[in-house]
Amino acid sequence: MDRYAEPSTRNGIQAEETMTSFNYTRLFTAFCLLLFSLHPSRRPSAFVEADATTSFIQKLCSQTLELDACQNCVSSAPTQNIPRLTYLVLFCMYTGAVYTHEHADQLSQTAMSPGVKQALKVCRSTLFTASNNLSEASSR
Repeated sequence: MDRYAEPSTRNGIQAEETMTSFNYTRLFTAFCLLLFSLHPSRRPSAFVEADATTSFIQKLCSQTLELDACQNCVSSAPTQNIPRLTYLVLFCMYTGAVYTHEHADQLSQTAMSPGVKQALKVCRSTLFTASNNLSEASSR
């Protein structure tokens, strides 16, 4: 049975489709974590001194997968303006999504294994959508 065939051409059970989707999700998550960990994060040029602002940055960044990268990015532009900090978090997430999308695109073009190629295409598509959503959110 071809696991990567279109669902309409497959004669499988729902559990196998769910498991395949679960495997793609795990692969996508692992791949994104790998690429984000390889991304050269900017070193903070100045740290925000205010406790309230620092705790707000920690609260926002704690909801991301890369806490340190988020904190470094946001702290690189010191401000106590909460809307500005929120914009910085969105911008950091956007640049990370674009960076990872570009790498997933390059890797999907050179992947030899059909399974890896398909997973990278899903990753690329998901990151493209995420970067578009983040771009829209930061322009509001």
